[in-house]
Amino acid sequence: MRLWGGGAVIGTVLKGHKGAVTSLTFLDSSLLASGSADNTIRIWDVLHNECLEVLSGHSFSVKALVVTTGLLVSGSVDKTVRIWDTKHVSVLRGHQDWIIALAILEDGTIVSGGLDRTVRRWRNGLCKMALGGNT
Repeated sequence: MRLWGGGAVIGTVLKGHKGAVTSLTFLDSSLLASGSADNTIRIWDVLHNECLEVLSGHSFSVKALVVTTGLLVSGSVDKTVRIWDTKHVSVLRGHQDWIIALAILEDGTIVSGGLDRTVRRWRNGLCKMALGGNT
């Protein structure tokens, strides 16, 4: 993985994933999360070009990442949404196919979209709404 700035590579290449990098999000100005086809998420210190942590739990490729109020949320080919914090991981199930998109609403609600052609709204670990039939 390479960091770019002003049209040029800055810093060194960040190495660690054993598969393609499929998603990225910044946790803050110096911490970057990367999701991969190796089923992991890595947390990088981009100022010091080092991996600080490897998050494991998905059984297939991580396709989407988003951050909300100190939490990292991931979506995967394993059809789950995972909410990561420093103490535990919450697993949200409901999609019938790959999860490929995530968003956070202003009130903290997690929204996920999948290849099952549904959009789901999650609040407090529960699916509050599933919208289907999207083409």
